[in-house]
Amino acid sequence: GDSTDPTPAPSLSTPTPEAEPEPPPTPEPTVTEGDIEEAVDQAIEEKGTEATVDDVVAVLEDDSDSIRESAEEMLAESLAVLEAASDGESEDDESDPDVLFRFMSAVNTLYAGQNEESIPAFDLIIRIHPEMPRAYYYRGVAFLRSEQYDLAREDLEKSLELDPESGDTYLQRGLLHHDEGDEQAALDDFNTAIRLAPWLADAYRNRGALLINNGQTAPGRADLERALEIYLFERSEERIEEVRGLLDNPPAGPIEMFKATDILPRLP
Repeated sequence: GDSTDPTPAPSLSTPTPEAEPEPPPTPEPTVTEGDIEEAVDQAIEEKGTEATVDDVVAVLEDDSDSIRESAEEMLAESLAVLEAASDGESEDDESDPDVLFRFMSAVNTLYAGQNEESIPAFDLIIRIHPEMPRAYYYRGVAFLRSEQYDLAREDLEKSLELDPESGDTYLQRGLLHHDEGDEQAALDDFNTAIRLAPWLADAYRNRGALLINNGQTAPGRADLERALEIYLFERSEERIEEVRGLLDNPPAGPIEMFKATDILPRLP
């Protein structure tokens, strides 16, 4: 017989009902970078240098891969700051989580660009532990960024007195010399920074700029290329783009010094 379509044809007398709109999906709760930072701080406040990424995700109540990866990275950076804080201290100092947490909070304030706001916290830490080289280092950076050059010099030189092998500190003092117009002293400090810390890309980047600005294009470009190699290894996207731009399209005028926002001492 004739086949019939089981689907009834639409009719004016029996209009096809419109499909019910599907309700919008319930948005999943999102964890912000600030939430992760707070969770890292809480984990370290509770467990000090024994804090793990499991402690952080327990605070966040979110164990997804992306959150765990971000938490692991932030925790590693914070623990590195804590380890730097304990350099040169006695065993009793190292076991004082309150001082270490206070130190980390001060560094985070400096990272956020609140240079002058970070200084009182470093003042307090230095009063408690006057032999902590990294406290002088970071306060010196805060003074340098605030253009308080005499105070910056005092702190950076005190840091070098306590820790004479710190390439990071020579890099910052080189930037101070450059700001004050003493380019030879800046070059000397960049040279020392590279000798002590040959993985310090910012030192190559700034020495390269200084050489190019003074007519030494070939060695200056070699320094920029070395800086680029290290930035590529570190996956520092903004710095990779900046240095590639300097190499591919050299500016007509002088190249400015790069004052790193990431001032955490870098380990080999």
